[in-house]
Amino acid sequence: MNSSNNLKLKGIIPPILTPLRKDGKVDTIGLRNLTRHLITCGVHGIFAMGTAGESPMLSREQRRDALITIREESKGNVPLLVGIMETSTTRCLELVREAEEIGAEALVVNSPYYFHFSQAEIIKHCLAIKDATELPIVLYNIPKYTGNPLHVETINYLARVPGVVAYKDSSSNMTQFQEVLRLTQDLPNFAVFQGNHLLSIPSLLIGASGIVPGVGNIIPKEMVGLY
Repeated sequence: MNSSNNLKLKGIIPPILTPLRKDGKVDTIGLRNLTRHLITCGVHGIFAMGTAGESPMLSREQRRDALITIREESKGNVPLLVGIMETSTTRCLELVREAEEIGAEALVVNSPYYFHFSQAEIIKHCLAIKDATELPIVLYNIPKYTGNPLHVETINYLARVPGVVAYKDSSSNMTQFQEVLRLTQDLPNFAVFQGNHLLSIPSLLIGASGIVPGVGNIIPKEMVGLY
């Protein structure tokens, strides 16, 4: 297990794509080349198994093949963040073990999806994952796909839990984003990231720690330059 609760994240962390071959298997050659390209262009980390990586669509075999490929190229170069995106806490905990074995530097955790959950249940979900691992936790808010938004109060509460090191906001709600920045500005070890690349400039100007841009797969050098 890779314990790195002092991990400090910043800059451009692309949510890497998961290229597939015509037969459905992971295109490991293409993925290896993409990972190398991102690192060469100066990205500050890689987020695997996110929305851009189509994590909920992949089989466990596809997922593992992709993670091993990315890990082999990123190890010793940039932190690897692994998405733990599932419909239940139990299913998420299965993915935690996998991320630990592969050597991830952090886990990215959103709210469960399909069924509706209260904020108290979302907090319980995030804490259960945190308590099951020594890896740092990055909170991920993408209500368009989960149907279960993380409220500002929830984020502020979890941000103060040891081991929770960052937050990625893909809600496109700048009012909420700014409020999260305001409430967590007293936390030196907590980073706030914008997940919508169209909001990159205003987010950085008001104090975001960085961007997690899907478009970073296409123009990583330009996004690093923007940062």
